[in-house]
Amino acid sequence: MKHFIYHAGTLMIMGSLMILLQGCVNDTGGQISETDSQERIASTVFDTETGPTEGQQQEVQGSEDIQTMPAQWASNTKIVDVPELDFADDERLVMHAYFGLIIYNLSSERIEDSLNLQALGEYDDSACEVLVSQNADVIWIKAGTFGLLYEYRRPERKLVIIDDLTDKNAFDSFVLTTEIPQEQLPVKSYRCSKQSVSFMDGSYGTLIIGNGNITDISYIRNGKEWVLFNGQSGTLPELVRQDDYFYTQFAKEGAKSAGDLFGAFCTMINLQEYAGVCMLSRNGEYSEELQKEWQTLVLTASGNEVKKTEDRACYKIYINASGASLGSGLEEGENEKYIYLKKDHDGWYLDGLWYDELPSENWWK
Repeated sequence: MKHFIYHAGTLMIMGSLMILLQGCVNDTGGQISETDSQERIASTVFDTETGPTEGQQQEVQGSEDIQTMPAQWASNTKIVDVPELDFADDERLVMHAYFGLIIYNLSSERIEDSLNLQALGEYDDSACEVLVSQNADVIWIKAGTFGLLYEYRRPERKLVIIDDLTDKNAFDSFVLTTEIPQEQLPVKSYRCSKQSVSFMDGSYGTLIIGNGNITDISYIRNGKEWVLFNGQSGTLPELVRQDDYFYTQFAKEGAKSAGDLFGAFCTMINLQEYAGVCMLSRNGEYSEELQKEWQTLVLTASGNEVKKTEDRACYKIYINASGASLGSGLEEGENEKYIYLKKDHDGWYLDGLWYDELPSENWWK
């Protein structure tokens, strides 16, 4: 029987998570509204899960500048989606992803500034909107669907809250990367940012990714490559586990269908992410010891569907391990396991982690 194989290098093409980001384009196609704006300045860093409360909204007017936090990333931070390219000229570029907004100086080849977007309130990678002024001196940010509108003044490193984008002239020299001839791209378009910058000399500036790690993010223009996170000291030490947001996106994707959950499970195995497998399960118990143990192994997963009903499914999984993980029941070499999937009003999830046998008839009921 044919196995469905998920390699770590194909992380960016699993389901809708692997579709290039949709954010950073407003409903008017980049045109700015003509209503009046008033700046509101705040000193509060809002709760990252619930966003600003009514009391915090009232404190906005008449407060001091908002305290900013740098983007949070480590040398082993992993990528959920291809980051969004928000601006590029001859001197610098601006991009964002769930780990933050990055301002990179192309001349000095270093990250010159960054912002932690999750600290700005309710954050949603797919709904995050970023617009940049023509010279990148000002950046406008809306972190989520119901979030506040922020204005970041880059030279002053000053962050304020504004009402709207009245009279703001946003950079819009973009083209869909899929419209660029393939011979002008160094890799397939699905490994590139959704939008690229089109320059007057006929060249294109594009973000590309490698195998799903932050150090694999590059910017390409005219045959020259800038490895954006190479040699940079991260704001975090090396991670034992990824940011919860990373795992949550795979859990959300997996909840859509049994096939999506199977794909998310295999991806977490291939990335040696015990924490990610636990996030897919309602009753999986996380162990930091097992997370560290998995990080020392090379794991690959493949499998096939055994049976599926409207709200139950079972897949046979083949996990090849470079070494043993006794705590999680893996031996060196190929391991044959079964995963049980259930569906409720919130979608599909793993029932446990994995099993050595097929589910009983009672389980299907």
